Amino acid sequence: MTWIRSLTLLVLVSGITAAKTLAQDELVEPAPAEASDVPTVTLTDKWSILVNPAKPRPGIIEFTEKSPIQNVDEFTFVGPMVGHPFGLGDFAEDGRWATVQGAAQPVEGKSALMHLEAADQFELEGIIHQEKLGGWLMLIGWNQGHGYSLSNVTLKDSGSPWFLCEYRGGEAIVPTNNEVKQFEWKGDQPFRMTVKEQQLSVTVGKTAILEDCPLENYTAGDVFLGTYDTRYGPRPVTVRSLRIRALGEQPEKPEKSSKKPAKAKPEKPANKPGNPLGQ
Repeated sequence: MTWIRSLTLLVLVSGITAAKTLAQDELVEPAPAEASDVPTVTLTDKWSILVNPAKPRPGIIEFTEKSPIQNVDEFTFVGPMVGHPFGLGDFAEDGRWATVQGAAQPVEGKSALMHLEAADQFELEGIIHQEKLGGWLMLIGWNQGHGYSLSNVTLKDSGSPWFLCEYRGGEAIVPTNNEVKQFEWKGDQPFRMTVKEQQLSVTVGKTAILEDCPLENYTAGDVFLGTYDTRYGPRPVTVRSLRIRALGEQPEKPEKSSKKPAKAKPEKPANKPGNPLGQ
């Protein structure tokens, strides 16, 4: 039996169990997070550079406190394919990212996650290199365990499926886990992700992974990028450049008048008493 059939069976069985649990809870919406728990979004419509192509330097250059991207410690969640050798399941962050040869990449561990930015509606783009086999993921709108994952695993014989899934309380809502594309990322590729009006679009090179996919329960939250362990290990990912900006209506700037204001003529200085020439 191929891994695809095993995966389908696993998802169906897990989906039935999850559906019963959700039915018992009557799909009650989670209580809104406290104001102090909501990620602070400072992103504007101006591009914010996350990874800037740098001149290669020898060795491993660690991120600093002032780096726009940061490693994440003790981060866990339960993905939709627990126990599957290739799908995203129990995730426990155990690695770190750093700058190597001018680009960001994992340098330790198998499940390495880095924080990119807190965002609401946003556009993210850059150049990312991927090769070999294994899994990687992104989390968007992540707020107190609620959000969405976009995960991808590249296999020896069964292609490279992409999955989109929603989470609540740090656990995947299994029935929402859907395969959205079969596409293998090879080498350096331009990458673009947008969330606009609660719709997700993702493009790799000239291939659309998702186009205006509705995210019904999306809210502002954190954006992460990382790798996850599989039977083949994590997929090697190298971020050569990356930038992000907010999307949406921005305050309109006042229009400049095309007419130039008339220049005032300088007045003649009045003659001072006893000085008929005004000098």
